[in-house]
Amino acid sequence: MLIYHMKLLNFAFAVILFASMSILPETVIAFGGCDTNCKTCHTLSIKDAQSLLQGFDKKIIVKNIEMSPSQGLWEVTFTIDNQQIIGYIDFAKKNFIHGDIIKLDSKQNLTRDHLIDLNYANAEKVDIKKIPTNDAIIMGNPKAKKRIIVFTDPECPYCARLHQEITTLLKERSDIVFLIKMYPLISIHKDAYRKSKIIVCEKTLDTLEKAFNRKPLSEAPCETNVVDETIRLAEQLGITGTPAIVFPDGRLIKSMLSAYDLNRLIPEDQNTDRSAK
Repeated sequence: MLIYHMKLLNFAFAVILFASMSILPETVIAFGGCDTNCKTCHTLSIKDAQSLLQGFDKKIIVKNIEMSPSQGLWEVTFTIDNQQIIGYIDFAKKNFIHGDIIKLDSKQNLTRDHLIDLNYANAEKVDIKKIPTNDAIIMGNPKAKKRIIVFTDPECPYCARLHQEITTLLKERSDIVFLIKMYPLISIHKDAYRKSKIIVCEKTLDTLEKAFNRKPLSEAPCETNVVDETIRLAEQLGITGTPAIVFPDGRLIKSMLSAYDLNRLIPEDQNTDRSAK
């Protein structure tokens, strides 16, 4: 009798084991465990993102998708009217988040940094050899090998802000020099042309800073064609606004940048194309 019950128990165990083995492939995926690569479980194509975002604005064109710095989100780079924007779509594809991801410890704005990096990587390049700098106002170490050219307007408020940021950066770095060229936007800043000629003639940082601080300038002590030549050069380079910053690798950024951003974007090596990193 005992042998009979043992055989019955063994038979039941075999049935349970067989049943568990038969359902194993359906209940376990890749033998279980964790995977640090979220792309193995979650996908979002440019086509899918385009479809999801079309409801907001039909002008949206999705350019790139990658994992965001914050887990559970896709970072989507898109444009509207040629303006580059970064937003986020959750893995469930139910929510769109338009805002910045900021690190709590360092307060670093990861979204803004990445957007600036993308703008730099996609920026047009100009031939630096075509830009004369003998007329430029020098800020920083004149012997520095890392040379950044800035087209500025003495009545442009963003140029004044950039000037302050450059001053801040130069307190920390002595290996760079900014070469400031006067480019007055005469169609919107009525007195910028006169002020630019005065600054070029005196060729002093003090005169430039007086202009940015809205202090009166004396009449130009000389006659010069430099300002007119710079206006023509800017038009040839496709520069229509100020400030415009030409980095050592020839990349042209048409925007005001903070000291922090300038410091990040200046290539570590004079011959290094930062966008290739």
